[in-house]
Amino acid sequence: PMRTPPPAARPAAERQTKAEEEQPKETIIRLRGSVDRPFLILVIILVLIGSAMVFSASYAYAEYHFGDSLYFISSQLKWVAVGFALMFVAMNFDYRWFQKLTMPAFFGTLALLCLVPVIGKTVNGAKRWIVIPGIGFQIQPSEMMKLALVMVLALYIAANRGQMKS
Repeated sequence: PMRTPPPAARPAAERQTKAEEEQPKETIIRLRGSVDRPFLILVIILVLIGSAMVFSASYAYAEYHFGDSLYFISSQLKWVAVGFALMFVAMNFDYRWFQKLTMPAFFGTLALLCLVPVIGKTVNGAKRWIVIPGIGFQIQPSEMMKLALVMVLALYIAANRGQMKS
């Protein structure tokens, strides 16, 4: 078998510094507003399957209790539209901007979680919701914390990627 010559024996053009060898081989650049088509297709397929499941599981109940078999699916489709609108808005943001929001989002959500026992609303025997006065909108800080934790872990991994083994 052929052996690779030691770095000093190789021509200067072939030598790489240790820093160059540790750099990622390729850089992924995402243009603002660009679409990852395979991922978008998968999201659309999952949304369609989920919506079909909602309709299939709820049309008889909705017809019996609300007189409208489309009661639940219409609500589902409204939220699908909101989700897709937010997705297209998020596509136009530089993802590095989220790094600046990570810690404020985490500590803000942590503060909301601490407020739940004090000002939370009890629903079905569990105090998990905070009602926003005036509009009657309710938020569940534990759901927001899921996203905040993902953001914190991503920030931690990005800051320590040189120490990651695989």
